Amino acid sequence: MSQLDSATARVAPLARAHLPEAVGVLARAFAADPMLRWIMSASPAPMERGAQALFRFSCEVRLQLDWPLFGSFAGERLEAVAGVTALEDVPWPDSLRAVYDDLAAVIGPEATVRLERYSAHADQYRPRGPHVHLGVLGVDPAAQRLGHGRALLEAVEAWSDAQPASIGVWLDTENPSSRAFYERCGYRCVGATSVDGMRIWCMFRPRGGWSMV
Repeated sequence: MSQLDSATARVAPLARAHLPEAVGVLARAFAADPMLRWIMSASPAPMERGAQALFRFSCEVRLQLDWPLFGSFAGERLEAVAGVTALEDVPWPDSLRAVYDDLAAVIGPEATVRLERYSAHADQYRPRGPHVHLGVLGVDPAAQRLGHGRALLEAVEAWSDAQPASIGVWLDTENPSSRAFYERCGYRCVGATSVDGMRIWCMFRPRGGWSMV
């Protein structure tokens, strides 16, 4: 594959037609992720099946609630995906709750509890003002270090900056290499916690970047 950068990677909103491809990209991207492995170590399901169910739910959240789901393409090939949680919580439709129930049935009750514990730990460090949450960002392993992650991050930041009430973009990661990537992109750690010995870093980029603060 030829070298890309964030200026040449093509970022576009994803539609339901992209769902199977997006789920596959995210499942491959997170195959070695500490959080996914920790959750699935409590599950009777195979890792791949659990990952597919988890990322199907993550994509369905954005598609059903009309929140941004961005893809980065090389030509026509989807190489990376980012899912955004918008500023305000909204009620889940029954169809989305059914997808969550499907996820819980696949991974089992113990793994479902771990998933919810992870979210609860990270949520302690959410900003107090209205903000955008980068819920997931994953790049297919074969396409990493080619600019797709940065291109998606720039799209998320632009979307956040276009929301008049948003104070910035918040995210969490338990992967040290991801933390380093986000720091290079202008994010700062605003809190850290641990769950079962797994370190979680919560990071933030204010509207317009730290130079605007």
